[in-house]
Amino acid sequence: MSLPNRQVSAIPKRYHRRSEICRHHPDVQFTWSPPAALAPVTGWHAGLRFAVDNLLRNAAIHGEGPVDVRLVPVPGAVRVEVADRGPGLPPDEVTTIRERFVRGSGARGTGSGLGLAIADQQACLHGGSLSLTGNDFGGTTVTIELPQHTPS
Repeated sequence: MSLPNRQVSAIPKRYHRRSEICRHHPDVQFTWSPPAALAPVTGWHAGLRFAVDNLLRNAAIHGEGPVDVRLVPVPGAVRVEVADRGPGLPPDEVTTIRERFVRGSGARGTGSGLGLAIADQQACLHGGSLSLTGNDFGGTTVTIELPQHTPS
């Protein structure tokens, strides 16, 4: 599968002001920690936006606030980290939760179990990865790591 319209895309530092997720979940406090400078990534803007929106939506619905969102430059890559303070994921669900139509045992609300699978797919299509880990708050941190754009 190839990406349509591959282009250099900056992950916006002021993303939160445009995010519908924040407007649809006014009861959830999102804290944003963008770096002073962030390298652009090459990719399909709509796919990247969907992936990040999904992480925010999942944290708002299935986790508990506040939700910490960090954009972290690392050598050769950019990380988007979304950390909630919810109940976390059982260790045996960390791998299976990324499969299509799979919802966590503690899932709240409605959903099809596709969002995280598609976010994982978008990360892979962009040459990156998606990982889920427990965090110090007892919740889950979902990280998308994308390679930074290197001019040809």
